[in-house]
Amino acid sequence: IVNYALDSLTIVGVGQDSILFDNIKLTKSYNMPLRPNQEEAAFAICYHNYWDTLKVTYTNHRRFISLACGESTAYTLKTADVTPHGWVDSVCIVSTDIDITPKENIVLYIHGY
Repeated sequence: IVNYALDSLTIVGVGQDSILFDNIKLTKSYNMPLRPNQEEAAFAICYHNYWDTLKVTYTNHRRFISLACGESTAYTLKTADVTPHGWVDSVCIVSTDIDITPKENIVLYIHGY
């Protein structure tokens, strides 16, 4: 198992009509959107023409920021699973709290090639 920046990575939101990241190079972290009116999301992730799907479940929490800013949505991760098709070995939730603070929440471990 290795943990390093991947080249040529594409990420698509399952059930969405747009590509979130297209052929990005040598980046170790990615911010993927969650929907505030749902409790699960799935992302198809392609690395060198191999596709795996990351599925996460979560709960939503509305948080008041200020009168000027209003509210934001925070999330609590419940599960993260991957359907392996070759390149992802496992997935791990590092932090269950997702809010506006940048931090690592989910780690994908890949097979070494």
